[in-house]
Amino acid sequence: MIPTVLLLTVILASIWVYSDSKRTNPSSFLPIFWLISVLVMPIIMIPLYLVLYVARNRFLGRYMPKNLGSKFCPKCGADNALATTVCTSCHNKFSL
Repeated sequence: MIPTVLLLTVILASIWVYSDSKRTNPSSFLPIFWLISVLVMPIIMIPLYLVLYVARNRFLGRYMPKNLGSKFCPKCGADNALATTVCTSCHNKFSL
């Protein structure tokens, strides 16, 4: 039972890592690299990816909007007015 849960967790984590990497690097080999490396070495690669994920988002300023009267887009990090439902930069639809 426990090995099945661990295997399922690793598979789901590798799918998330692949999709996040594909979203940020659509035309490179990095999504495939992260997918394979998380499947092969999950104990090392999942924490490494999470550290890099946080560092990348802090570098891009995606954790907080620059102005208190605005909201940021989780996809591209652009500032938008609070009343907007679609990002003005990447046209990502905001969830309510």
